[in-house]
Amino acid sequence: MANLKDAVMGSRYMGCYIGAPGSGKTVEAISVCEDEPDARVWLIDLDGRWRPILKMHPKRVASGAIEHDFYGPNEFEKLARKMEGLQDRCDYDAVIFDGLTSAGDQLINYMLSLRGAGDKDAKGKKKGVLEMAGPEDFGGEARGLGIILDIARVLPCHFILTAHYIRTVSVDITTRRETVQTQMVTAGKKIAAKVPAYFDEIYFFETQSSMNVSEPPKYTVRTAGGPETLCKTALPLPVLMDISRKGPDEPGLWTKIQAELKVHNLKLEREKKVVKL
Repeated sequence: MANLKDAVMGSRYMGCYIGAPGSGKTVEAISVCEDEPDARVWLIDLDGRWRPILKMHPKRVASGAIEHDFYGPNEFEKLARKMEGLQDRCDYDAVIFDGLTSAGDQLINYMLSLRGAGDKDAKGKKKGVLEMAGPEDFGGEARGLGIILDIARVLPCHFILTAHYIRTVSVDITTRRETVQTQMVTAGKKIAAKVPAYFDEIYFFETQSSMNVSEPPKYTVRTAGGPETLCKTALPLPVLMDISRKGPDEPGLWTKIQAELKVHNLKLEREKKVVKL
């Protein structure tokens, strides 16, 4: 973008969906581009939790609109090569990276695998049959995730990352005031603190059980809040959105976001040109 006055609010979407397992992150990430019948979505699956997608998006799965690739704990090089290839040609309307926590573990495994049998630096990093990660391994994790996210932010398509979280409580010894802070879960702490800088859209997913045990829980997405929710938005969206739905035919989060933006004459659309690092 040559000049800020030429920028358009909305346009390409880069979102990070944070929540506990079962809070609807992946299912709602898959709703991306559901308003475009011919849209192609690539799901990068590191968690192996694809069954809810079959339940909530059967038509899109049956149509072949969702390309699903599972990358196991020792397949970082394979994943990195395909991500790098998207800089030369990207035929997807959206890429979903599911999820951050497993990617951190994958990168630690990758770093451990690079230690040769005669690597003197590996000495002392084994506990029984377990290889223990050292500072350089966590540095490799940070570098690997940084590369993936650097590629993601220059692609011409929408990009969504899913992540789990951990909450910590600190107490001021003078005032006795408690502070709750939320942080994304990765193997190392440094990269978890850096990830939010890559995204304008960070949403916090929550579930609320009904008092009636026969009723399904309520699913919500928070788009703004304090350090206890770690969410933010650069779009004119409500602070809290109800994303509960009774079945696969009801609109998902993507459709609800587009409806909110339409009020402001805005629309999320992918860019046309590949940008290479």
